[in-house]
Amino acid sequence: DATEEWFNSYISLEKMTDNDNIMTARKIFSNVKEPAIYCRLLNDNNAIAVASAVIESGYVLLQNVVVNQEARGLGYGRLLCQSILNAALTKGAKIAYLQVVQDNAIAMNLYKSLGFKKSYTYWYRGKNVLK
Repeated sequence: DATEEWFNSYISLEKMTDNDNIMTARKIFSNVKEPAIYCRLLNDNNAIAVASAVIESGYVLLQNVVVNQEARGLGYGRLLCQSILNAALTKGAKIAYLQVVQDNAIAMNLYKSLGFKKSYTYWYRGKNVLK
């Protein structure tokens, strides 16, 4: 489960301050029913990176990879991703997948170096209902 320590680290590293967003995130994590893995990397008892994954039917979704902005590009994201993927392998996962924002060059390079390949692109669309 996502422990309170992990969740608080995630919220902090994501710089999430809106209570509605925090409560929504808490609800999402509490509703995960499939086997999951939560990792947190500490330096002097301070979280510098977090990540999680959900395993289902031989697939592992790598998600919520967040590294403290000052620590990006130093290998912490790689350490977390490799640890999660190794743990997922022992839990029966055979195929890993993820989503990443296209203009996040550091993340794109990390995932490419871990062997991930782009499968497709998508975008969000919305309608302004306030007129």
